Amino acid sequence: MKSASLDLREIGARTTLRHFRLRGHLYVDLRRVGGKRSIYFCTLCQVQCFNDSVLSDHLGGHLHSRRLAAARITLLGPNPWPFSDGVFFFTNPRDAPAAEAASNLGPANGGGGGGGGGDGGEVRFIPGVLMGEEVSNLKVKSLGYGHVGSKIQVTEGDGRVVPKVWCAWLGRGDSELLSLPKSDFAVVTFLYTNDLGRKLTADELEASYFQVDDSGTRKKRRKKSFSDPEDSSGGSMDGGTNGLRVVPGLTSRRAVRRELRKQKSVAAERTCDICRQLMLPGKDVSTLLNCKTGRLFCSSRNSNGAFHLFHTSCLIHWILQCEFELWINGPALPKPVTRGRKAKLAQKNDVISSVFCPECQGTGIRIEGEEFEKPTVILPKMFLYKLEAIKAHNAWMKTPEDLQKCSTGLHFEPNSPEKFQGKAMLGKLLQFYRADE
Repeated sequence: MKSASLDLREIGARTTLRHFRLRGHLYVDLRRVGGKRSIYFCTLCQVQCFNDSVLSDHLGGHLHSRRLAAARITLLGPNPWPFSDGVFFFTNPRDAPAAEAASNLGPANGGGGGGGGGDGGEVRFIPGVLMGEEVSNLKVKSLGYGHVGSKIQVTEGDGRVVPKVWCAWLGRGDSELLSLPKSDFAVVTFLYTNDLGRKLTADELEASYFQVDDSGTRKKRRKKSFSDPEDSSGGSMDGGTNGLRVVPGLTSRRAVRRELRKQKSVAAERTCDICRQLMLPGKDVSTLLNCKTGRLFCSSRNSNGAFHLFHTSCLIHWILQCEFELWINGPALPKPVTRGRKAKLAQKNDVISSVFCPECQGTGIRIEGEEFEKPTVILPKMFLYKLEAIKAHNAWMKTPEDLQKCSTGLHFEPNSPEKFQGKAMLGKLLQFYRADE
């Protein structure tokens, strides 16, 4: 009876969700809490709503109204971003009702044609990619292009300059912007799973006893009986722990099991290195591809095919942050190399000289010999760059640029006009691929 009531509650929640989405609220989703019940989640505001009445109140509130006003300019056009990463993007091209509702929102002239996810995209194979337990060629299909652009606005009175940079979704449709030059790198998108891009350790394989649900909550994957080896360790406090640390003072076997399970579940979680929020199963995550070498950015930092993942929207914001730094400062000049410890320090600086992976700083260049590509930006400065990208995106959502296309961008604090004299950031195309599913 209990499971039947839960099933009925789940069916009712999904029916209600469908009604909300058909009314245009395609940013509303269902996420599990504690692995037991589903709640409504507003991706636009990052707010949990535990029933439909709470959701209705939220959708009519001031916070949501402000976010919705910005989203109508940036996200809710007729040709939406074909991503759902649970953090900023919320359009799943495989969800027909949501895609239909999206076409009825936003300005009528904001098209560009050719939404992502359709057939006919360019197919390419990326060599040396770790998928599961094997390193192989990864098949990806082109989703379309984003337009990377910028604007300098001089404020009245003090003459300060407010720069904005953005990426507007073009898809594969007809647009005069599709004649712009292409970037030397591209974004590759996947549906997230915990083992994606890496090999699980022995502890993490055992931690598959746990899983993180759609809301980011840990839950058990299966029921274990008290006859499991973990419970029959014969009084040994470290039997079957596979090297996990047992907290001193825990004398009860039940307390030991609870502590070990907690450690395993923490080991199974993965967060985006840019925003530090959990990456959710089934949501879109992305990595970077070097179009010149045809390899993932992280391939120049390892030889086992592993790569780093980020929320798709977070990775786009990082790209815009790098482009802004290059726009302002230009490529950094190489420092003279000396001997010993100073040689290592000389290779690092606090200026971004190219777009690179925000976690390992790889660029996907070809590596000759046994040495891998070395990081160029010191870690404290990397933290500040990521923080600046988050702040600049929040500022963008308060005063977004109306581009008549679905977009996301960064809005930076006012700067002196002298810093921008003679600067011009030409528009270019950023290509997006999706891994073959």
